[in-house]
Amino acid sequence: MYFYYFQTARGIRVWWKQYITVLQIVQFIIGLGFVYFTFYTHCTHKFSLGLPHLGSCQAKTLLGPVTGVVTLSSYLLLFLVFYAATYKKAKV
Repeated sequence: MYFYYFQTARGIRVWWKQYITVLQIVQFIIGLGFVYFTFYTHCTHKFSLGLPHLGSCQAKTLLGPVTGVVTLSSYLLLFLVFYAATYKKAKV
C-alpha cells in the first residue's frame, strides 16, 4: 500500500490500484470481526446476559469497543463508497 502511495506521489500510475483498495476493504472486514467479537465478549460478561462467551474482556468500559466499532465501520463505509465511485462507474 505504501509503495502504491510512493508511486502515485512520483506520478506513476499503477495497474494494481484496485487490488490495494480491495485488500483494504478485506482488512477492515477482518478488523471489524475482531472488534465485534471484543464488544460481544465484553457485553455478555459484564451484563451477564446468559449468552455463551469466552471469558471476560479486560476493558473497564464500553468506550474502547464502541470506538473501534464506530471507527472501523466508518473506514469500511468510506472505502466501499470510494470503490463504488472509482471502479463501478456506469459504462456508457
